[in-house]
Amino acid sequence: GGAAQLGLPAALASPWHLGRAEPDRDQPGRAALEQNGAIDQPRRPRASPTADEGNGSSPDGEESDSSSPRQRGSRAPKHRKQGHGRPDKPSGPAPFAAAPDDHVGDQALAPQAKEAGKDQPVDPIEKSAEPALPSQHWPEPLVASPFRPEELALSNRPSHVRVFCCTWNLMGKAAPAELLQGVIPAGDYHIYAIGTQECERTIAQAAVLTSKKAWETKLWSHLGSEFQLLRSHTLQATHLAVYVHKGLLPMVSNIGSAAVATGYRDTLGNKGGVGVSFNLGRTSMLFMASHLEAHQTRVHQRNEHYHRIDTQMALPPGFRPRRLVRKGSSSQNSDATSQSRPPDRDPQSDDEGDETDDEAAQERQRLDNQKPIANGYDVVPSTDPKRRVACRFERVFWMGDFNYRIDGPRPDVQECIDRNTAVGHRTLLGQDQLRAEMRRGAVFDGFKEGPLNFKPTYKFDKDCNQYDTSKKQRVPAWTDRVLYKTTDDSAVELLHYNSVMSVTLSDHRPVQASFRVGISGFDDPTLVGAEEHEVGLATSQVCRVM
Repeated sequence: GGAAQLGLPAALASPWHLGRAEPDRDQPGRAALEQNGAIDQPRRPRASPTADEGNGSSPDGEESDSSSPRQRGSRAPKHRKQGHGRPDKPSGPAPFAAAPDDHVGDQALAPQAKEAGKDQPVDPIEKSAEPALPSQHWPEPLVASPFRPEELALSNRPSHVRVFCCTWNLMGKAAPAELLQGVIPAGDYHIYAIGTQECERTIAQAAVLTSKKAWETKLWSHLGSEFQLLRSHTLQATHLAVYVHKGLLPMVSNIGSAAVATGYRDTLGNKGGVGVSFNLGRTSMLFMASHLEAHQTRVHQRNEHYHRIDTQMALPPGFRPRRLVRKGSSSQNSDATSQSRPPDRDPQSDDEGDETDDEAAQERQRLDNQKPIANGYDVVPSTDPKRRVACRFERVFWMGDFNYRIDGPRPDVQECIDRNTAVGHRTLLGQDQLRAEMRRGAVFDGFKEGPLNFKPTYKFDKDCNQYDTSKKQRVPAWTDRVLYKTTDDSAVELLHYNSVMSVTLSDHRPVQASFRVGISGFDDPTLVGAEEHEVGLATSQVCRVM
């Protein structure tokens, strides 16, 4: 009522932690909140009548009703005691802190704070752009420009590949083939990583039927015969499939997959994460898909799920692999050497060296002299000093239904979305739980995310773009995300980050991200491609032990 008449988003006109107080009434703690950007500044001082006042304009330039009850000094309704944070939330950042559009995590927080001479961590997405004007619309999502055919050419051992990631919670439904083109653009990328939650079956149904063979076949048919399923892994209703262009297979090695359950007592797979890793040339790559704890207030539990997945994921470290020996083999070093040596080389030439490529021969000899490990790992995961799977690889892409929500009452959040303004967009960014947790270093340390310029992806009514109208009236949220991490910032370029609002099959919207990723070692003659038995494996499990 009053907020609409003032022409302001309700949450900005009267932040809920201060109740519905009159805008021009002095409030305890309000000055501090204004100073740190948690809420907007109050109306302009009334030094003299202005044209804006005469025509009933609000401070942000939008029209308002001069006869508003707020302007007549009506009393505000009762509310929680001032200064005690948002309702039903014991702790956390000040509500509705507007944040500029930018990548989260582009710079480390601690160095920023040190350079700024501040004691508190500096928000990497703050102070990076001019304040949003009321007349500005919600920013446009980052959309990839049309690809150039030469970018997909593999004949010249490229230094970059194009990678596509997608996360999609299907709410127990099977996606019709005709929907896939709008979600997964076939033929534009070298690597496709498709993470799903509740695909084809609900969580309960997936406890009995875990196989995703029909879904994987549908994906392969959609992508085409030029692509090969590299590896897939299913944890009850959470699934990840990685497809690569067949031209990359000679450069792929050290393939692995694993899962970590974070459901009931960290055993059941109704929640958790799956991962697929491999080396492409000399570059190690990791793809992760997760489904974390649900519900608005369970931020701590979501954080705990993330850390358990990160520390317990038993995937091979992303170091350059030693010569592989099949599990159960009693082969010695010479056997490992003969199994892994490139087929176009004379086995006896290693000892004498190759006059045309001395460096390659020396490197092969060095690797051959190392003791082989049965699983191909350089370091056994349980003794890995880093203990975090995201730290073992050079290129990491982590997607999923993370379930982090937007803090705020449903009416105010809905109004920010409906008004479609830059002010509303930044307001919601300031209330996004995942970005708040990343800013304080609680989760996804070192990860980045593209600009959240698409609308919240959850929760929608059936077969439409209307946010939840059920009795629960869930608050819209960006639950579905794609994050990335790299050891070389110049090696990963974000090309595209968007949701597909036109696909209304589920109460979630699929989220896409694409990248141009730097790769090294395509021309290294000492590298050995994946063996046939390693490619195309599909693993399914419902809990930690089965």
